[in-house]
Amino acid sequence: MNSNEAFSRRSFRRVLRRRGYGPEAIAFAEGIAQRAAFARSFLGPRLGRRWAPRGYQLGSLESRAQFKCHCDGRNVGKTTEIRILVAWTAFAQPHAQVLLAAQYEAHVTPLANRILADLQAHPDLAENILSVRKQPFLTVQFKNGAEWTAVHAGENGNNFQGQHVDWALVDEAQNMTPQSWSNLIPAVNPGGRLWIYGVPNGFPTRFKDFSLSPRFEQYNWPTRLNPDMTPEALNDLEALYGGKAHPHYIHNVLGQHGAPARAVFPFTPSRLRTGHATFCCAGLPDKVGRLPAVAGLPYYLGCDLGFSEDPSVFSIALEDRNAAHVVGRITLSNVTYPEQQRLIRQLDERFHFHCIALDKGHSGLAVGQNLMALGVDWADKVRFADFGSSTVVHGEFHEPVKRYTKELLTEILIRRALDKQLLFPLDECRDRQYAGHTFAYAPSGRMVYSKGNDHIIDADRCLMLALHAEALEAPSTEAHGLPPLVMGF
Repeated sequence: MNSNEAFSRRSFRRVLRRRGYGPEAIAFAEGIAQRAAFARSFLGPRLGRRWAPRGYQLGSLESRAQFKCHCDGRNVGKTTEIRILVAWTAFAQPHAQVLLAAQYEAHVTPLANRILADLQAHPDLAENILSVRKQPFLTVQFKNGAEWTAVHAGENGNNFQGQHVDWALVDEAQNMTPQSWSNLIPAVNPGGRLWIYGVPNGFPTRFKDFSLSPRFEQYNWPTRLNPDMTPEALNDLEALYGGKAHPHYIHNVLGQHGAPARAVFPFTPSRLRTGHATFCCAGLPDKVGRLPAVAGLPYYLGCDLGFSEDPSVFSIALEDRNAAHVVGRITLSNVTYPEQQRLIRQLDERFHFHCIALDKGHSGLAVGQNLMALGVDWADKVRFADFGSSTVVHGEFHEPVKRYTKELLTEILIRRALDKQLLFPLDECRDRQYAGHTFAYAPSGRMVYSKGNDHIIDADRCLMLALHAEALEAPSTEAHGLPPLVMGF
C-alpha cells in the first residue's frame, strides 16, 4: 500500500467519525470501500473459496484512476477484476451508471451472465437488485439507484450510441474497431472513468494507442505472474506459440506489442451473405432431421473434431451453379468419439453429403476410420485434412508442386470468398474468430497461424478440402481450375 492509499483510508475513517458512525459501522463501510475486502466478503463463494487478490492484482483493483489500460497476457485475472468492479460499483456506488462493453456479443454476454450470477448468489447483493432486463441488452437496476448494462458494439459501434455512463469497462479491447471507439468514448460522462482490458495482437489499433498513452494508468501482467502457471505450462505455451521470439508468444504470454502479426482474412464472413436458409448453434439441434435442406444440390461437410474440453465444429455447405453456400454450423463441447460419429451419420441422413473432410488429428482420425469401416460408400466420401503435412498440387502447365496443406486450404478459402464463390450465414462467432486470426512468418519462411480460437476456421478449412477433393486428388486441375492466389500485405 502506498502513502496515497493509506492517506485515503485515514481520511475515509475521519469523515465517517465526524458523521457519527461507530467503530463497527466504520469497519463495515471500510470493508465495502476496499474492493479486495468486498470481494472476499461478498464474492468469495463465486470466485473460489477464501479468495484473495494476487499480489500483482491489488494495485489495479484498488486504483481510482480516471483512465486505466491493461495490456496483458492471457489468464492473469482481467476478467475476475471486471467481475469484482461491476459488483462493487452496483453495491457501493449509489446512482452510478456502469457500462460493460466489448466488440462482440460472444465476449460480453457470458461475462455479464457470470456477474449477474455473482450478484444473485449473495443475499445482501441480491436484495439490492430492483430489476433485471435482458432486452435489448442485459441491464440490472438496483434499489440504491445504480445501474449497469452489458453492451456489444454492433454494426460500427452503433449500440453504444445513446449510452451515458459514469464508468465504462471494456473487455477484449484489442478487437474494438475505430468506429466502435468513436461511439463508445462519447458515452462516458465528463469526469467519468474509462478502463480498458486487452491482449495485444500487433495491429495499429486504438487499444495500442491507449496502452502507450501517458493519460492512462498502465498495467502489464504477463502470463507468468499467474501462480497456477508452472514452468511446464509455460514451456507448453512456448511450444504452442512457436518460441519466445514469435509474435504470438510476445502478445499472448508477455502481453507486449512486439512485432506485428498479420490478419489472415481480408473480409468479414457475415458480410458475404448466403441467400439459402441457414442455422448456427452451440449445441445439438433438437431435430437434425428438420434442418433446412435443398433437394438436388450437393452438400459438403467439414469437421474440426475435438476431445476433452476442445470443441467440435461441424461446417455444412451446399454448392449451386453460382457459389458454395455455408448453410450451417454446429459447435459441441465435451463430446465422445461415438457421439461425434453418430452426429455425422445423422447429418448425412439429412444432407446426403457428396464429401466429408475431417481434420487428421487424434479425434478426426479415430472418427473417420470408424466411419470408413461402415462400408464402401463411407470410404469413398471421407477425406482427411492433414494440417501438418503437404499436398501435391498438379497443374496443366507446370510440374506438380508441394504446398503446405493448411496454407493451401486457407488460400482456397480466401480466394473463393473474395470472388463471391463462397458465401456465409450471419454468425457472430465465426466473424469473431476470423477477425482475430493472424499469421507470422517463421524463420523457415513458413506461415504460422495463431492458435487457440480457430475451431470454426479449421472446420471451414476442412470444408474447402471437401469442396475441392476431386481437384486436389486429380493428376490435372484443368477441369476444376485452381489458379494461384496473389495477395499483397
